[in-house]
Amino acid sequence: MKLYWVRTPESAQSIAEITSLLETKEVPIPKVYKQIGPYLLTQWIEGHPLRKELPFRYAKTMARYQAHIHGARVDFPADSSQYLQKIIHLFQKKKTVLLSDMNTAEVDSLCSILQEEAPTSLSKGIRHPDIRTYNLVRNKDGYIYSIDNENLHNGMGFEYDIFKSAYFTFRKTPWHIPPYLAECACYIPHNAVLKGWDFWNLLFYIDRFLFETEEKGGKDAESYKKTLQEVISLRRKRTSKEGILFHKSLYDATILHIHKRAQTAEGGRPWSR
Repeated sequence: MKLYWVRTPESAQSIAEITSLLETKEVPIPKVYKQIGPYLLTQWIEGHPLRKELPFRYAKTMARYQAHIHGARVDFPADSSQYLQKIIHLFQKKKTVLLSDMNTAEVDSLCSILQEEAPTSLSKGIRHPDIRTYNLVRNKDGYIYSIDNENLHNGMGFEYDIFKSAYFTFRKTPWHIPPYLAECACYIPHNAVLKGWDFWNLLFYIDRFLFETEEKGGKDAESYKKTLQEVISLRRKRTSKEGILFHKSLYDATILHIHKRAQTAEGGRPWSR
């Protein structure tokens, strides 16, 4: 068994409930045996850690597993516009952190870009932003399990989970990102994975810049800052009819991979077995 701490008793209860729901949907996930305040006593999964393997070998497996989780439909009150406004509000609260390393014009530009590129609607369901090889184990029966689930929650923005998985898993081999995103797009509800491309990419890089600055003393913040400044430069140079097309080469490659895939008329395969 495994005992781990979650931020609050309410979060622990929510994770226990979501885990139970995923089990009924036949999604491989460690059982929660007991909740003790902010602690959860869970099943220990014996198996082979995927972090010891080359990430690209498990791109299809990761994409399918992520779709298993996102595809387990749940019903809860949610409003896309409110969620997106919350993101903008959180960004504005972090302006002082950004201003410690960027000028006012740059920060204002990032805020404007986020507002302009925000998608008009979002799917809601179960989110898990930590689907990466270091967090996945293959058991003796060949099933993939996520072994750290403290960030499991009900929410919106599947795209952020997908982009985060892609960039963290394949950051050393970025040419594997388009095939992974294309694989994700093969499964419902990920068949609209390119929706809001600029918004989710930009949000990911802002999030990482803030994390590196606040939590790690700015050690690796410079690379994220450089990318954000390049985005601002792209926006300033664009014509009125062009978007940023953040990471255009990755976008084009992903489109190419998606077109190469044989997809159903609905735009994707259901994730279920």
